[in-house]
Amino acid sequence: MYRAQNKLVNPDPNHQFILDLHSWVSHLQQDGTQVILGIDNNDELNPSHGQIVPLQYCSDIPTTKQNHNGSLDTLVRSTGLIDILHHHHKSSTYPPTYMRGRKMIDLILVSASLLPAVTRSGILPYHSVFQGDHHPCYVDIDVSLAFDGKTSSISPPCQRTLQLHDPRIVAKYLSPTSTI
Repeated sequence: MYRAQNKLVNPDPNHQFILDLHSWVSHLQQDGTQVILGIDNNDELNPSHGQIVPLQYCSDIPTTKQNHNGSLDTLVRSTGLIDILHHHHKSSTYPPTYMRGRKMIDLILVSASLLPAVTRSGILPYHSVFQGDHHPCYVDIDVSLAFDGKTSSISPPCQRTLQLHDPRIVAKYLSPTSTI
């Protein structure tokens, strides 16, 4: 879509992703939506290096802004999202979150309005939750504070629509004419 509208420009997918994410998060925040964003940034976060850049969101066209440097630093500084791991563990030395890396590149960013509801956050050892090449990061949220106690109960698996072990349900789900 970007290339079709800007035929003379060779797009940078990482830069475009950050611009589109930035404009979408800003759009969500306009109506008071609280945001929790978990992201593998592939670089350390340093919001003081970011700029404050307002962006307009349009779902039909890619976001463009000449003075946006395409960094998560600028997204965080512009939207006011908080790096909750650094917020809770200010004096900690952080491990690299990627097994073959030397930096903390996995982040959990939250809206400032959610800070009172976030009770804990942290980084777990490799392979403690799943086999992978990143440290699992977590955040615990007091739902009574974050959502005024108005959360839906989680349905047991037997009541969920998608069940992968029943061939009739799988076939119905895969059928192009199916309505579930």
